[in-house]
Amino acid sequence: MLNFLVDNIGASQQSLFLIETANKLSKEMGVQTIIFYDRLQCPCRTMKVPSMLMSEAWGQSGTSVATSLATAASLLSFPAPSRKLFYVWDLNWMRNPKPVGLYSKLFRNPELELIVRCEDHRQVIENNFNVEVPHMCENFEYEKIKEILL
Repeated sequence: MLNFLVDNIGASQQSLFLIETANKLSKEMGVQTIIFYDRLQCPCRTMKVPSMLMSEAWGQSGTSVATSLATAASLLSFPAPSRKLFYVWDLNWMRNPKPVGLYSKLFRNPELELIVRCEDHRQVIENNFNVEVPHMCENFEYEKIKEILL
């Protein structure tokens, strides 16, 4: 089972790539994939996988992938996932001046495997939080996601 945790599935580049990859994983690999969202919005493209409210995700087993600071914080409180990953889609925390300690708890948490979109994101996270980022995958690229998650 593969679960993606997102803020919403509305019109965005993130949602577009994620839904495309989730559909492909489900169709071509037969992977049971669910997208859990925090805020209900009309999906930006046709979904061939189920989607549910985030409140349903806490008991889902298998691998869960958070895609934002908020969903990563939620994922850490979920007891059921056997593997927890944080796909750092955006470095939006750099635009929001808060004490770095708030973010350090997420980026340095040993329960979360980190995935970044590009080498620049990897360097920023590794330099700011003194952690190793083991995975890089641009825009939920199907083959790379398959390699990392399955």
